[in-house]
Amino acid sequence: MRIFVGDRLGIIKCVSIENTSVSFVNLKPNRNKEIIEMDFIDQNETQLIAGSANGIVDIYDLNKFEITKSINTNIDSVFSFKYLKSSNRVIVCNKKGDVKIQSLEEQIVEEEKEKEKEKEKNFQEYKANTPIATFNVDRAQQTLYSCGGKDNLIKVWDINTGKNVFSCQNLPLDDLGLRIPIWDRSHDWKHNSDNTFVVGTSYGGIRIFDTRVKRAPVKSRDILEFPVNKVTNSIDENYTFIGDTTGRTFKVDLRKIQSVNSYRESVGSIRGMSEHHSGDYLGICGLDRFLIVYDLKLVKSMMKVYLKTQMNCCLFSKQGFNAKVETEKKKRKKEKDQGSNDSESGDEISGSAGSSEENSSSEQSSSSSSSSSSGDEDDSSENSEGSSDDIDRYWNSLGVINDEESDLVSDESDEQKKQKKVTQKKKKRRKKK
Repeated sequence: MRIFVGDRLGIIKCVSIENTSVSFVNLKPNRNKEIIEMDFIDQNETQLIAGSANGIVDIYDLNKFEITKSINTNIDSVFSFKYLKSSNRVIVCNKKGDVKIQSLEEQIVEEEKEKEKEKEKNFQEYKANTPIATFNVDRAQQTLYSCGGKDNLIKVWDINTGKNVFSCQNLPLDDLGLRIPIWDRSHDWKHNSDNTFVVGTSYGGIRIFDTRVKRAPVKSRDILEFPVNKVTNSIDENYTFIGDTTGRTFKVDLRKIQSVNSYRESVGSIRGMSEHHSGDYLGICGLDRFLIVYDLKLVKSMMKVYLKTQMNCCLFSKQGFNAKVETEKKKRKKEKDQGSNDSESGDEISGSAGSSEENSSSEQSSSSSSSSSSGDEDDSSENSEGSSDDIDRYWNSLGVINDEESDLVSDESDEQKKQKKVTQKKKKRRKKK
């Protein structure tokens, strides 16, 4: 799994999440060519398109990391850039309100005045209300673009005709009868709808607009203390991610407009935010020069990389291994390695145990043989003793005593005599006393 990052020096970096390695798509720093936004052209993600602040749109081949095509939109100080996949066109806008839509099929040169018909087909120019602080395109059909700013409520325009389709209305007056200040700083359309979009204000408020219902916000609430700098709707459309100017990121439930989770490892202002297509990961970047990838289910960061430059945007790639799958693979490998080591050690132990069992069996056999031999000797001795006992019984029956027994009898008689003498002396002493 990869994530691409565009910085303020015009450098695009590719970061691998599995091993946190960084590779450069282009390594030509240029402050005038500040990367504003990026997107993939094809589903295989072999081509990357990036818009710069000087109005130049570059197409990169990700297999070779080279620029294959470059188009000049002839708009200075570009504020926002979007790629329209449905019609293979790009739309750029600057803070002055100049909007230009240009096709990528053919590059238009100013000197070729003869091709006016093709010129009308290939690009269109519109003028939006100023000042502009936020610009976006609907995700579902990509036929509408919307923009707004300070004291300029968001308005929705048709890309093909350039007509104003919808204009937002401010909230009613407060309790003191004062007008609610207007400063729309960022907004984003829902993924599967071209009618609903979420707006983050510079006063920490969240506004939800539905073009089918009314011009005023459907839901509105101030939930942050600092200005909302970035708004990105989630894939399931029930939540949105907002980042403020202090580096904090929140997951907000759109049904209640209430903060569910907060991610506070970033320090600088949030400029770029991208959610993985699986809905499990969120990548953010900003002015603190760190790229952070959060695991939305565990509500903690799984990667934090220092990229040395201030970043404006990030883009998740659908290709590559999933981090969870790879961790599971690593665990399985470790378990296999441990199992093989345990089996080897078990074989050694079993071998030693087998040898010990063999030794014990040999010892048992030897002991059994020795016991059998000793048993034979015992049997022979018992037979001999039995024969001697029979002889002694025979002599006893005749009244004859052996020499050894006669000695024992004589010894016992002497001892008895001595004991008798001692007892007699003791009795005499007692009588005298």
